[in-house]
Order: sequence, then structure tokens, then C-alpha cells
Amino acid sequence: MERNYWVVRMGAGEAFVEVGLQHGFVGVGWLRNTDFSPFLQLGTREFHEKFDAVLRLEDPDRSNVAIGQNIGNLYAFCCMIQVNDIVIVPETSKQCFHIGTIISGYQYTPTSGDSCDYSHRREVRWIPTPFSREGISEPLRNSLGSIMTVFSVSKHAEELSGLLTTDVSIQPPQAQELGSQFRLESQLEEFLVENWQKLSLSKQYELYSEPDEEGNAVLRGQQFITPIGRIDLLARDHKGRGWLVVELKRGQSSDAVVGQVLRYMTWVRENLSKPGEKVEGLIVVGENDERIAYALRSVSGIKFMKYDVKFTLSDLQS
Repeated sequence: MERNYWVVRMGAGEAFVEVGLQHGFVGVGWLRNTDFSPFLQLGTREFHEKFDAVLRLEDPDRSNVAIGQNIGNLYAFCCMIQVNDIVIVPETSKQCFHIGTIISGYQYTPTSGDSCDYSHRREVRWIPTPFSREGISEPLRNSLGSIMTVFSVSKHAEELSGLLTTDVSIQPPQAQELGSQFRLESQLEEFLVENWQKLSLSKQYELYSEPDEEGNAVLRGQQFITPIGRIDLLARDHKGRGWLVVELKRGQSSDAVVGQVLRYMTWVRENLSKPGEKVEGLIVVGENDERIAYALRSVSGIKFMKYDVKFTLSDLQS
């Protein structure tokens, strides 16, 4: 699978690096009150033409060059970066670069619940150990030194790919534990798809599929694309009585994931469901989350479940 490599600078003076690492995301802050979800299919020129005047109205003193660069950064972040691309976030004060994998499409998060006010975000699975600027080639170091906010460094893909292999045996215990958590979350979606028939959910729901030209059922319910983002898993009632929107809480704030599920439920209700069909939501978490529990007490139609990972060691003595 071909993947691209992007640098995203997190705030003036890198103010939001730590919160991005803690909550598993990268973000940008221009036009905070604009949701770009309906415009992700626009070409570069159309995107620039649509939001040029909007950005000028927000900051009339901004130069033409700055306007062009800012919109270009927004377009790259919202429309060009893809799931499974690699993101690199500089932290100059520590002379290092944090690296991770993009694990979500564009998300509009006007209320995040954390200390970062950036409303345009992508979820990231971070590699626990950053890499040092001293351990890379001079051409790559020069490219990473660009002052732009969002830019591609894919021409250095071969060198960067070597930085993705992390030897957990030399990391401190806390980093090992965090890395394991992120890896489990990234694999959870595939696990649920592959083992759907073994889950209690399968008694009522099946993952949404559509027939292809030859009449064969094709899975459509994994990473189901809508104009307002991608639904992690979309399931259909066996008897055609309703829909289930499933979202996995991958480092998001509790408020963000609840809001996201509500948006997707509304979209399914307005675009897929027929009269009389119920649309429900499910949030899957890795640990008990009291904030989600409180939020859902005032919201009907959404449940949340906790997943557990267990393993055993077997004696192989002959």
C-alpha cells in the first residue's frame, strides 16, 4: 500500500504538541468555525475559490501570499492526507520529531474538551519513541525544517519508512504499555469485522453490504464514507428494521466521540433509513469512561461497550 508522509506543525511555538500526543491527534486552526466535511471532494482550485473570501473576512489584514498558503495548508490537511499516511510533528525544544500513522479521516471537532482549540483534526496512532534530528540525513533534516504548517516529505519515504520500526525492548515500561494500547486500538476494527459473527451484536445486526454487478455481496459497512466523515462500522438489522452506527474511541475526547456518533446517526437517519426504521449508536471503549456514561444519560439511542483483551500461555512440554 502506497502511503504519503506529511509534516504537521502543532500550534504557534508548538504549543499543542503535548496535547496532540496525549489525546492521539494532529490538527490545524484556521477557520475554526467552518466544517469542511461537505467539501472534501473539491479540487484544489475550487477549494481555494470557495474559502478565499471567507479567510479574508476573518483576517482582513492578512496578505495575499499568506491567504494562499493558509488555504493550501487547509486543503492538504482536510482533503489530501489519507488514512494510513504517516504524520511527523516537530518538537524543536527537544530536538526531536514525533511520528505516527493517520487512523481517521478529517474530523470537525468544535468542542474537544482538551486544551487545544483546533477544530480540524485527524486521529493518530503515535509510535511511542520520537526520532532525533541528529539521526537522520541532511537532506531530510533540511526538508523537515520548512516553516510551513502542513507539507509533504514523501520524497524521503525510503528513509522515513525505516523510522517506523520500533524496538519495544529498549523502551521504558510506560512507553511499551502505551504503544501496546495504540496497537490494540488500531487492530480492533479489523478484529470486529473478522469476528463479527462471534459477537453478541451479530444476533441482531450484520455489517452493511451491497450487491456488486454480479449480485455478490460486497462489504460496505467498514469505514463507510459520508459527506461528513467516515463511519467506523455501519450495520443493518437482520430484519431490515434499523441501523447501527459503531464508533471506536481511538484517543478522542469523550465529548468528541459522542458528538461524532450523533452526527453520523442523523446522517444515516436522513439519507439511508426508511420510515419506521430505528437508527442506534454504539461507542466501543478500551476502559470505563465516566464522562461518556454521563453524556449518554441525556441521550437516547446510544450505548457503549468495553472491550477486553485476554491471552493465556500454554505449556508445550512433550
